[in-house]
Amino acid sequence: MAFIALQTFSLVHLLLLFTCTALLSSHDEDCLALFEFKQTIFHQNSDAAGFQKFDSWRKVKSNISDSDCCLSDGVVCSYTGHVIGLDWSGSSLNGVINSSSTLFKLVHLQMLNLLMNNFVESQIPSEIARLKQLRSLDLSYSGFNGQIPNEISHLIQLSSLDLSWNPLKLQSIELIDCQLQDEFPSAIFHLQKLKYLHIRNNSNLTGSLPEFHNNTLIEHLNLFSTGFAGIIPESVSNLNHLEVLSLGRCNFSGHIHGSLHW
Repeated sequence: MAFIALQTFSLVHLLLLFTCTALLSSHDEDCLALFEFKQTIFHQNSDAAGFQKFDSWRKVKSNISDSDCCLSDGVVCSYTGHVIGLDWSGSSLNGVINSSSTLFKLVHLQMLNLLMNNFVESQIPSEIARLKQLRSLDLSYSGFNGQIPNEISHLIQLSSLDLSWNPLKLQSIELIDCQLQDEFPSAIFHLQKLKYLHIRNNSNLTGSLPEFHNNTLIEHLNLFSTGFAGIIPESVSNLNHLEVLSLGRCNFSGHIHGSLHW
């Protein structure tokens, strides 16, 4: 019996040792990916307030264990050592984020905030889809340009998305049956280049229709089976390019005005 107990203890000890080793390895991999990403971007102004946040983690030698990225300002880690949050807002960062960026190796990331930086030669890479655990993504005021990749719709855990004040060529938003909840940001209706907005089958997504201007380019507006409510504004008649309007299974009151052009 003593032999069996000793053998069981040894197996448990080995299992714990293996688990701890695996966690340390994963932690080091995340820190290395984060450090390599840091090397591809730089500060526009070393006097900026964000500089201290970004530069608080220094790598002393070639061995990543010389510095723990989880101790850096703006970096949030889980109890297992995975990097789950990055808040580098207002850090005066500059450079290019592309498909080869090691940022997309941080597959446990739940929050990414790059607000008010300057990635002027960057498009949002399709590799963003690798960050499947993202709950919050803020790339506003950061100079991203070009098309928003369709792959951003694969982030099914996403509950907060801010891409505002970037020169993006945004014409279509399709977030169908994504289990979205809380209030839909009304500013999206006023995106100047938006033509297609499909957010149907998100019953926990609330919101209301804003006042529409006559320069709105929306052609398809599908809010079917959402929690949208309120009065349908008369300004819906300003949607001169509208071809499809679907407001069924919502909580709207009033009626669609006869002046609506088809």
